[in-house]
Amino acid sequence: MSRKKKIALIIIGIAILALAITAIFFGRKNKKEEIKEKNIERYVVPSRDNVFVNGIISPRTEQVLSTDPSKGKIEKIHIEDGSEVKKGAPLITYRREEITEQISELKNQLEELKDSKKKEEAIRNQPETTAIEGEESQILESNFASQMTDYDSQIKKVEREISNLKNKEYTIEYSNLDGIVSVEKVSLGEGLQGDRIIVQSHDFVATGTINEVDLFKLKEGMSVEMTLVANERKKTGKIESISQRPSSEGMSGEGMAEAFGGGNESTFSEYPIKFSIDNQEGLIQGFHVQVKIPYGKNSIMIPDTAIFKENNKTFVFLIKDNILKKHEIETGKKEDGNVLVTKGLKENDELVADVTEDLKEGDEVE
Repeated sequence: MSRKKKIALIIIGIAILALAITAIFFGRKNKKEEIKEKNIERYVVPSRDNVFVNGIISPRTEQVLSTDPSKGKIEKIHIEDGSEVKKGAPLITYRREEITEQISELKNQLEELKDSKKKEEAIRNQPETTAIEGEESQILESNFASQMTDYDSQIKKVEREISNLKNKEYTIEYSNLDGIVSVEKVSLGEGLQGDRIIVQSHDFVATGTINEVDLFKLKEGMSVEMTLVANERKKTGKIESISQRPSSEGMSGEGMAEAFGGGNESTFSEYPIKFSIDNQEGLIQGFHVQVKIPYGKNSIMIPDTAIFKENNKTFVFLIKDNILKKHEIETGKKEDGNVLVTKGLKENDELVADVTEDLKEGDEVE
């Protein structure tokens, strides 16, 4: 092939490539202009309203007790700092020394009574006594029986007194829950030192307060989302309880003024709220959390013009980075030009509000 022909073919190839690039460029431009001319209307699925609570991680249950001299002398502390306990396990045993002394005195009386009884029985069994006959023997036997009855009565009385005092001699404090123990030294007043014992459950909850404005927006059992302030880890849970009694905390007068647009110097009442936490991993007592509580209608309504059907399935066009993406959904009832979406969409999803026949997946929109 001659050099001229090669050059001619190269020129023709370049020309064809230029025409192809030009066609693609103007095709895309025309497509964009066509979409612009369609004036696509967007619809964003609205977010639910939220109440936010600043909370703190704490044990679900806690038992606190301090050594109490009024209960007696400490006989034994059964646990150590950091030890595990089961519900019903003894924590502290006290002994009342004055009762111990009373029991000791009664035991001495009991021994004296038993010794006296044995002596009388020994006298009764002596040969000279058993040899007595007739009426004198009957009188002697009657007196002996009466003495034995008296001794037995006194012995039983003292034994009952000892038994009753033994029930009062020791006082034992028991654990009310399974948990872990901490022991710390505390002042009991009047120069006395003692121990404070705290038993804390293994599972944690988050606690905080809500003001009276939010009180009637929330109810027990509502789902919540939590963020640990320390490491931004996410947790889920539910509202476990809402107290109907206000705490001592309140919103400042400035907060009231802001809420009502005035200068009211009173405060909002604050109500304690407790949240269960689904996954306990990584929780540490004292960690702070922010709790988000969605409230209001938990339903998604979209314009019925936003849906289209294909092969007995329902779709919408989601808009992702200005590109249309066909997305299957499930729908429920229609109401006032809107349709209920039961599955497939979430808050803040963006979609085409009015679908026309010329739209297709992959179209670019502005």
